[in-house]
Amino acid sequence: MIHILEMESPNVLGIRVSGRIEKGDVDTVMPLMKEKIASSDKINLYVELESFSGMSMAAVMEKFRHAVLSISHIKKEAVVTDISWMSAVLDVTEKLYPIFPGIEVRHFPTEKREEALSWIAS
Repeated sequence: MIHILEMESPNVLGIRVSGRIEKGDVDTVMPLMKEKIASSDKINLYVELESFSGMSMAAVMEKFRHAVLSISHIKKEAVVTDISWMSAVLDVTEKLYPIFPGIEVRHFPTEKREEALSWIAS
């Protein structure tokens, strides 16, 4: 499930993930992302991962379809989580993101949530 978070900066889209992501979750987030892109062109993503038990195939396909269209508009992404295996994946992902020029990704443990919020808003 994805919950939309209120963010102070108008160019930041904030979400909290808990459990499994379904197509309906992606359908909720993507219009908000498009709206932010329309008003700011470059946006930042803030993601809190409380728990993650996967994505349905429909959610994966929908996310991929939208990601192709929006990836050039993403400037930074902050991911806040203490999920140990996800932290390892994010560390690898941070190194791979140069494949997508212009996107800076940082992982923050939950205890550094305020630091993540500051970084993503800058």
